[in-house]
Amino acid sequence: MRKLLKRFTAYVIDMLVVLLIAQSIAGIPAINKQLNKYNKYYKEYVTYVTNYTGFINDLNTMYNDKKVTNKEYKKLVSSY
Repeated sequence: MRKLLKRFTAYVIDMLVVLLIAQSIAGIPAINKQLNKYNKYYKEYVTYVTNYTGFINDLNTMYNDKKVTNKEYKKLVSSY
């Protein structure tokens, strides 16, 4: 049992080292040709998610228990 735990611990440590090296290499633009494209789309994604969560939060705080009219909804949507 002790030998099994020792081997499992060594496996986990080895995996962490391999993942750290792979992640470091993937962050180099000269090696990873897709990195700039990924960063561009990631920023767009973060913008969309931020806007969406802001919209939902505003919708919930402003109109929590009330019905939202079409005019109010369009005004809120246009602000985002």
